[in-house]
Amino acid sequence: MGIKSNFVKVKGYTQFIKEEFGELFKALLVYDNTNKGTDISYKEYATENFMLPLTEKKLSYQINQKYPVINYNNDISRYLIENKLIPLENVYNKPDDVKSVSSKRNFHMTMEKSKFVPKTVFSKEDALENLSFPIIAKPDNNHSGIGIQSFKLKEELRENKDEFEVFSEKIKIDEEFRLILFKEHPLLFMKREALNKKAKEGTGGTDEAMKFGYTKVVLDYIPDEFKEILKEVRENFSKVDIYALDLMKDEDGAMYIIEINSQPGLPYDASVKLYHSIYNDFYDKEMSEDTMHRLGNFASDLDMKTIQNTNNRFIIGT
Repeated sequence: MGIKSNFVKVKGYTQFIKEEFGELFKALLVYDNTNKGTDISYKEYATENFMLPLTEKKLSYQINQKYPVINYNNDISRYLIENKLIPLENVYNKPDDVKSVSSKRNFHMTMEKSKFVPKTVFSKEDALENLSFPIIAKPDNNHSGIGIQSFKLKEELRENKDEFEVFSEKIKIDEEFRLILFKEHPLLFMKREALNKKAKEGTGGTDEAMKFGYTKVVLDYIPDEFKEILKEVRENFSKVDIYALDLMKDEDGAMYIIEINSQPGLPYDASVKLYHSIYNDFYDKEMSEDTMHRLGNFASDLDMKTIQNTNNRFIIGT
């Protein structure tokens, strides 16, 4: 007589043990942990202290289907959704919505009539005929300024053989900012400083990255001068939950939005604030004072980790 098996698939230790931590570890963070470079988002720290990790497609444990999921890797998230390992309705920054804003061309076409976007065209011929130089030329979907190039004169662009899809008139920049948000709510406001010639002038090879330093500004509200820009962005990209706006002020005080990023780095205490915001939004309730105190300690620790990077600011670019 055979022995009847009552085998039940056991959850992984991390998943099992952390479900007992009260209001912490009640959201899943999807990200690629194979990149061992500098992690400006401190994702490993977040998943060790207050979020659960989802870093691979084939899992040896069941995922709690009642938890919210934060998408920081489209490839993994799409696989998990298609194989019904996570429910689409629980995902913040759904893969299709992330893809819709990853294209610089799509961003500029969507915001084409906005007074907050520099005059932009989408062909070399149109740029030569209708833009005032200097201009900035960009590929469609690169990051860190790779592929971007500045042209002072029409002749320089005319003779250039590189491929670009977006051409914008160059702004005379006075100040630069990055604002990271969850829906309409600010997570982190930073001043941005160009640290290399490519970032300052747009000159250099197309394969060279721009290097920026970001300094946190203690701010828990949207500055008035950014509110109208944010209103336009939300009207046009309302399905994106987590995103960053790269903003510039020109020498005459006019404000511009240059780019929207749907999977921005989360330096300083941004990941703590993101967890708090998603918890409140998904579960529709506030956290206890004890949990908020614990998150406050994590936030202070992450701020210190970030400013120790170099000169009280974190650096993007090489």
